[in-house]
Amino acid sequence: ELLVVVLIIGILSSVALPQYTKAVKKARAAEALVLIRAIHDAQERYKMANGKYSLTLEDLDIEIGSSTKNWDISILAWGDGTEGSSTVLQGKNSVSDISFGNPYASKYLQCTANGDKALCRNLLPCYMIGSGPIDGYCENWP
Repeated sequence: ELLVVVLIIGILSSVALPQYTKAVKKARAAEALVLIRAIHDAQERYKMANGKYSLTLEDLDIEIGSSTKNWDISILAWGDGTEGSSTVLQGKNSVSDISFGNPYASKYLQCTANGDKALCRNLLPCYMIGSGPIDGYCENWP
């Protein structure tokens, strides 16, 4: 009887663990989307006030450091910020295989998950198959 109980617990665990991992990644991706949206909006406000995009997170009117528990955040700017800016979130810990980008401070969001197009499909609010190193992207994402 004990062997049957252990077997049943093992079977249930093998089914539940992948679903739990998937749910954790989706929750952390939702955090990333909120962060990217906040930075995007702050960049637009900064550009309206200064005529160019910010080169650093510290210049923006939001309280976000360069790192959270799950994401490393960086801003990439071209020239002095007048040509454009991108926000990149690189995952840490259990989402280290995922990165999100918002190139050119646009309404364009890309996902890279080490070639895992299905993961990007599950994480993005909309999904289009990317080309090259991009596994998925959204245009006009909310």
